[in-house]
Amino acid sequence: MLDDFGGRVQGRRYDTIDNILKTIEDHNELIGVCLDISHLARSGDSIVDTVMKFGECIYGLHLKDINNLKKMQFWVKAS
Repeated sequence: MLDDFGGRVQGRRYDTIDNILKTIEDHNELIGVCLDISHLARSGDSIVDTVMKFGECIYGLHLKDINNLKKMQFWVKAS
């Protein structure tokens, strides 16, 4: 269906870098990832290394100013 309509799909759920790479390695080239820079920073993964690993599979970026990561707060609405 992706080939028919010319679309691409990016994953949005955070997992380990290695698990994401294993998941997408044999799939259609139209399936890729959306990298969230703050998730990488909080997990301790290298942003540069991760970008190099995913390369052309990066279809989206979620950018955030993380210069002051220690003061960054994340609020989640309780359900």
